[in-house]
Amino acid sequence: MGVLKKLLFGKFTLRVFEGLISKVRNEGVPITPDIIKVILVMAVSFWTRVTVRDDAAGELMQILANNKGREELIEADTKRADAQIAVLENRIAEIRDSAGRRKRALVLESEGDNLRAEKIGEALRLFNSSGA
Repeated sequence: MGVLKKLLFGKFTLRVFEGLISKVRNEGVPITPDIIKVILVMAVSFWTRVTVRDDAAGELMQILANNKGREELIEADTKRADAQIAVLENRIAEIRDSAGRRKRALVLESEGDNLRAEKIGEALRLFNSSGA
């Protein structure tokens, strides 16, 4: 009878353990050694009806709550980073626009210089061709 009890205890505990693990996974919580320890204590205490189960459940709920809190912090950090990226992208666009305007101004200035140089050259040719 003792062997049968041990086999039932092992299989039942394993099923409870697997069920708790799947519930934790469904919450999107990474399975860490701390979580496995708490779930194992819960599974064993479920069979033995020890009051440790309440403490273990409280510890597991605390771990899950901490994980949710971390997810919220990560989400807030992500939103903050996205806002900073948007500001930087706008600044880059402004700098590119400003650089484009400066480049166009330099091109126009250069074209104006070239036109003046051509007119001066033409005036010199006319002056030289007039024999003066």
